[in-house]
Amino acid sequence: TTIKKAELKVNVDPANVEPGIKEALLKARESEAIAKYLGTSESKIRAGITGDVEFVSIQGGTLTLRLVGNFWHNRQMVFDEVGTFIKKVLPDGIVSEVVIEDPQQLNGFAETSNAFKDQRQITVEELRAREAKGKDIYGNKLEGPAAEFKRKKIAASQKYKAEMEKRRELGQADQGEQLQAILEEQGLAGLFKEGGGGEAGQPR
Repeated sequence: TTIKKAELKVNVDPANVEPGIKEALLKARESEAIAKYLGTSESKIRAGITGDVEFVSIQGGTLTLRLVGNFWHNRQMVFDEVGTFIKKVLPDGIVSEVVIEDPQQLNGFAETSNAFKDQRQITVEELRAREAKGKDIYGNKLEGPAAEFKRKKIAASQKYKAEMEKRRELGQADQGEQLQAILEEQGLAGLFKEGGGGEAGQPR
């Protein structure tokens, strides 16, 4: 499981590790890499995917988790990825081992679960037709390369316009106002004050 820097790290109180571990589990469940396996959207729930991962207990360095609901993906794979994620975002030594509450919870996925026996299988042709309309297997909107490029181009254009407007405003200001704006932008305005023998905008 790839973990982005923004997801690192969870702070844990050594005297009370449970809140930190629960926060790590929440981050795992909300991460892009793992959320796709869980019943985290209405479209997935409608498709029969209701799977989730719950905290059970922490004893010493052993964390016990529970799998609930129906999974389309292999349960062992989901469990392993969640455990790996949690150990990576927690400080070393907090969790040394991640175990399942009941080994039976790791059995079964789409091909063997009765939960999906009444679900009509989507054909390759149907999936391609959905993708052509910008929809994924669950009916959620996809962002293709063209849409992504357009979104980034618009964001860059807005940023450029804001910067140019800022420069125009500075260009219309007198020298003292320009200096003050620059100092404020750099967080140095507090070092330069009027009075005390110095002129306005000059160090005392």
